[in-house]
Amino acid sequence: ALQCYQCMEYKINGEKDKSLSVACGDASKRQCTEDGNTCATFNFKSSYKMTRGTVSAKMEGNVHGCLAKEAEKVGDTACKFVKEAIENKPGFKDFKCSIKFCDTDLCNARPTRDETNTGNAAQVSCAMLA
Repeated sequence: ALQCYQCMEYKINGEKDKSLSVACGDASKRQCTEDGNTCATFNFKSSYKMTRGTVSAKMEGNVHGCLAKEAEKVGDTACKFVKEAIENKPGFKDFKCSIKFCDTDLCNARPTRDETNTGNAAQVSCAMLA
């Protein structure tokens, strides 16, 4: 079975959010199931400004995991769907995303040196589907 990294990195205003991020490394390697037969990386960037106040932020993230090969056919559609969902929320704008696929073991990320906070790896698969 194909092996992919199942990890994520989120940044807010350029600073890594360690509470949401899961380092890519030995602890985040996963065997994909038959349904998740390709590795994928979902990249996104967006900005946010509160409608009542002056709080604003730029968010970006990379989510890595296993996906069904069929997802390659709808990658752009998935980005469009997420963009519409996010930009319909008050304050969000300038959403950009891309999904990249690859078919060799551990091809979807490079290991990071900071492997702290590996306890959230189970959340990544849910984030890939959102």
